[in-house]
Amino acid sequence: MTINPVVNIAAQLKGQVLRCPDLTPSFSQWPSGVSPHYKQLEATVERRIREWIPDQQIARSARNLDLAYFVATWWPKASVENLETMAWMTLWLFIWDDFVEDAAMPDSLSAEGKVEWLHHQAFSYVESELGLSESSQPAKSPTKYCSLFKYAAVGLRDNCSVAVRRQFCDAFRYYMACCETEEVYTRSGAVPDIETYWKHRVGSSGMDMYIVLQEFMAGSNIPEHLHETPEIKRAQFELGYHIVALNDIFSLKKELSKNWLGAIPILIKENDLDLEGAVAYILDIAKGIERSFDRAAEALLEMVEHDPAAHVSVQDHVDIMRTNMTGNYVWSWLCTDFSAPGMAWRNMCSRMGAWLCLFKGRVH
Repeated sequence: MTINPVVNIAAQLKGQVLRCPDLTPSFSQWPSGVSPHYKQLEATVERRIREWIPDQQIARSARNLDLAYFVATWWPKASVENLETMAWMTLWLFIWDDFVEDAAMPDSLSAEGKVEWLHHQAFSYVESELGLSESSQPAKSPTKYCSLFKYAAVGLRDNCSVAVRRQFCDAFRYYMACCETEEVYTRSGAVPDIETYWKHRVGSSGMDMYIVLQEFMAGSNIPEHLHETPEIKRAQFELGYHIVALNDIFSLKKELSKNWLGAIPILIKENDLDLEGAVAYILDIAKGIERSFDRAAEALLEMVEHDPAAHVSVQDHVDIMRTNMTGNYVWSWLCTDFSAPGMAWRNMCSRMGAWLCLFKGRVH
């Protein structure tokens, strides 16, 4: 029988205090905010959860995500229509990621075969909903909740070019491939080194799908020649890296409760660190990411400094990536889905909790 190494690490950490990081000084020069559409979105999201998700356990998980606040802080300047599209995409991604029990998979397949079958069917379904399938017949959703994608697909079909929708499908395919790799580690009991883990974790987070839609959320396009520059690729990479690095701190209790492999267990095992040392290691990574992102952003803006219109578009694009990072940080603090029994939480400074309460009430 394969022993999951996370089980031993979870037992080792039980009862310890996870000191949550205060990164507000790092973010002080970055844009942040809450969309003025937040309250409207909150009501809409609740109505849709009631309508679309009859299972009370899954509906509770969906509510715990606080999707309205997620999109309102990630994209505080976006239109309400685009925010709704991203809320439905995020709902689909989180529910699809966690609830696949109702898949009508062939019994004859191995565990690996079932995952591959499910992903193949899901890709065909997403491709069909985005209007990209070569088949004249619409593809069927492989699971009940994978079909949630159809609500996001309406906004993407109406507002995104064929090229962007194909890029989205490519990103979805890569996401599933990375999820399959993580499943292999879980089943085998193998523990990847931290660099290998980060590579697959960024992919399995689905961040590439969000990055593909950045111009859609900005409402404007950056100059075409910038898309293949090392600078834009660096900025996009650092965005995804930052999101998953901090999420691996905030979601630690949930991941340990499910015996999922994460950065902290790997760092504890690989570098012989304690909990505090592993968190400090990730915080150092996050600060390095922020510096690297700022350098890439500055270089991109210098490339268009003599083109006022392009400069505005690039600045908007950069600001959206920054609000993705600041928004993710604040949302993660407030999202109750990151709670799980067995470990205690404590703020590193008491003012942080009060600041977050004020932040959630601020709309600009």
